[in-house]
Amino acid sequence: MLELIRSADSELDRKPSATGDRLEKQPPKNKIWKTIAKLLFSIVVLYFLFRKCDWQALLFIIKTANVPFVIAAIVAMQIAHVIAAVRWNLLCKKSSFILLLKMVFVSRLYTTILPGQLFGEAAKVFHVKRSSPNLSTQEITTSVIVDKIVGLVGLLLVGIFGVFMSNKLPSGEMAFWFAVCVFALGVCLAIPAIPVVSRLINAILDAIAKHSEKSTKLVSKLRLFLVSWQSYMRTPLVLVATVLIGVVFQAILAASMYYLGCSVSVQVPFADWCWIFAILSVALLLPISFAGLGVRETTLVGFLSIFGVSNELALSISLLALFIQIIDAVIGGVILLLDRSMLKNASLESEAEIATAEP
Repeated sequence: MLELIRSADSELDRKPSATGDRLEKQPPKNKIWKTIAKLLFSIVVLYFLFRKCDWQALLFIIKTANVPFVIAAIVAMQIAHVIAAVRWNLLCKKSSFILLLKMVFVSRLYTTILPGQLFGEAAKVFHVKRSSPNLSTQEITTSVIVDKIVGLVGLLLVGIFGVFMSNKLPSGEMAFWFAVCVFALGVCLAIPAIPVVSRLINAILDAIAKHSEKSTKLVSKLRLFLVSWQSYMRTPLVLVATVLIGVVFQAILAASMYYLGCSVSVQVPFADWCWIFAILSVALLLPISFAGLGVRETTLVGFLSIFGVSNELALSISLLALFIQIIDAVIGGVILLLDRSMLKNASLESEAEIATAEP
């Protein structure tokens, strides 16, 4: 959370270059090494997974995949993105739905080409702020973080449904731990709104600011963030609505994976895809790989083996999921290029009007 606030603020405080706004500055050496470590992790994991894979069988499975099911998976993914924008719009009402929908796709671009989902979330803050000067950085950042948390709650609820409906799992124990996670996230959402806790947090921030002048700016931003966070807690109906929309969103994403499974004749029930997808999504949040490569493949191979699915079939589903992710990234890239082109043309038109205007 702090990293997202820092990264968003540092980008918004930076002046745009002559070649246009870029989300990335020159990264420090420690970030370069982290990126290299993530890339190496992905390469090593993929090497061991694909080393024992029958390449001819894998290519045959992909070539003979049922195209209508693949198209259904792609359509389901796009519907999910629209629903994600609707949910975010409930939390960020001052911004337009179309802008937020564009930013959902743009974030997919950054998540795909950069190491870690944090870049995708920071991209949302950066581009929404640039297009909506009436919104503060703290408001946008808080909406992104709350949106992420309620999304996790929805994901875990879908996972609980899958566990209860599964015939392959000891539903009681797994559902209990899913429920514990939902409760913990709910507590994390509500605690800062409790007056006593709020005063305690402010006292801690005061102490930090007194003992470290360098942290004064960050402390002030955290205060504003806390105020924005508490404002959401005063609208429980909005939070309930976003959680329900989040459940629909996650269920559609699970359906997308189900369709990909059907495209290669993997007969795993939808309910089981719900809990598999929930575990996969949580695993992809771990900042240990480059664009989720290696983590997604390992998770699918491991859990689909419970149903007797071969490594080749599991890897084919993973590759098809990566294909859809690349489609989303391309759409995000096109949106970004078109928006920059429109901004540039508008700027040139304004300069021309000023130049031709009479004094």
